[in-house]
Amino acid sequence: MGEVSYVWADPSSGEQQIVFSSLVQAMLSRDVVAIVRWVSREGMDPKMGVLIPREFEKVDCFLWVQVCFPSLLLD
Repeated sequence: MGEVSYVWADPSSGEQQIVFSSLVQAMLSRDVVAIVRWVSREGMDPKMGVLIPREFEKVDCFLWVQVCFPSLLLD
């Protein structure tokens, strides 16, 4: 549907990086993706997307891709 975005933990928070990396590694080991609902800020419409776990050189992250989803199922 659109651009692919990277999602990663806050680089200044070691604790957040560990938790985030654990989630990415768990999803990679099970070969699964997550269907997510993302609201960027209060009052904005939600967007549906897929989080795809990826492991690059010493960096664990997700690729986020928006998907088309009927808006009536979001209410």
